[in-house]
Amino acid sequence: MNVVPDVTVCEGCDAVFRAPRLRPREIAHCPRCGTELARHPGQQRERLLPLTLASLILFAIANLFPIVEIELQGRTSQTTLAGAVVVLAGEGMSPVALLVLATTLIFPRSCASCSTCRLRRGCGRPGRPMAMGRLGHRNAPRALPCW
Repeated sequence: MNVVPDVTVCEGCDAVFRAPRLRPREIAHCPRCGTELARHPGQQRERLLPLTLASLILFAIANLFPIVEIELQGRTSQTTLAGAVVVLAGEGMSPVALLVLATTLIFPRSCASCSTCRLRRGCGRPGRPMAMGRLGHRNAPRALPCW
């Protein structure tokens, strides 16, 4: 595969253009079909840290406080997300417990760690290479992050 630097291919009409230099908040469109060719990344790195920290704080709150409280005949019972997984597994509902574990504990934690890793490695900086799909192929991935 030959990689041509500073070239953009329109996904709508497969026209080849020189990659434009964009200013903040600027968007380049194909003059032929109007498809968006490129968008200035803005200050993604500066916004990633506060969003990652906010998500980690909310993740901690969601896992420390009870999510379910049942009151039956004057008796109350509370459980957290991790407690719900343990109860579901103990009741013989292992597939449901695994699904709850994955969607509430494992996947959110891995997303936060990916964002933190991305901050440390400096991905998304100007001039940093990103993996690209085949030039001109309509089903090619646009731009894959470098993690």
